[in-house]
Amino acid sequence: MDSDLKIPIMFLKALIFFPRGTLPDKLRLPRGFVDLFGESLPEMLNLKTMEGFNFAVKYSKEDGCFSDMHGLLAKLLPKECQFFLFKHLGGANFEVFILDVGCVLQGRNNSFECMFIRIFGKSSSEWSPLKLSEDVIDKFGSQVPSGIRFYDVSICDILVFTYTGGDLFVVHAFGKDCMPKRSCKDAGLYFEVEIKQSHLQDYDFGVTVPVKFKAATKNLGEAETLKIRHGQKSWNVVLKKRTNRVELHSGWSLLWKDLDLMTGDICVFNNAGSKLKFNLEVYKKSI
Repeated sequence: MDSDLKIPIMFLKALIFFPRGTLPDKLRLPRGFVDLFGESLPEMLNLKTMEGFNFAVKYSKEDGCFSDMHGLLAKLLPKECQFFLFKHLGGANFEVFILDVGCVLQGRNNSFECMFIRIFGKSSSEWSPLKLSEDVIDKFGSQVPSGIRFYDVSICDILVFTYTGGDLFVVHAFGKDCMPKRSCKDAGLYFEVEIKQSHLQDYDFGVTVPVKFKAATKNLGEAETLKIRHGQKSWNVVLKKRTNRVELHSGWSLLWKDLDLMTGDICVFNNAGSKLKFNLEVYKKSI
């Protein structure tokens, strides 16, 4: 599979055990990721931490491992029973975050406010309250929503919650293989648009929703006003159905200007529990 990704691919790596006082030089990647992208990864990779530090590591196609990890691990100082969250941005580029089951990661200068991970069994009786840290509550407590809607937790063993501000949490599900999972129940409740130059006009030219995402709009009328949110920003954008195509119209020009969208950026519109409400994720072309 081509490693020039339009949308980042995430995976987890659990840190189970390493001898006291030592840091491993190698990190074995999940088999699912290696099967999909291993052949297309270059030997030299760039791993960027949340703080903006870049580390060069090697990738071996023979054993599916990252090596020369000492510099990165010495900077992050990982502990047992933590998780690395990797985002493969395409080509040789990755972002890496370190998540502790018992703690909340604060985003500082990143696009998110905080992030945390939760592991649970298949029985709902195994759920227990997840307590946010006092500093997060002090800073965001009045904004954090009282509930989060997730369509099907039976598909996953691990959830990563990312709080992006306002009342929006983004939830990513992972299986025991540490690879992302998407519920069949919500598989049709999103659509993607790759930004073209014609989409970046001062007037509402009409942004076509690709036909392969028709399930996300099949229950909408011929002209509907969508409520679209990204972090603390929101827009009303009119969606129109025409012969053989669906387009975004009035309100789009304000949205793309507010977000400084550029040609090649990817916009992912995720249904937010109502047919007219969508949460927007933006993946910039430039890395």
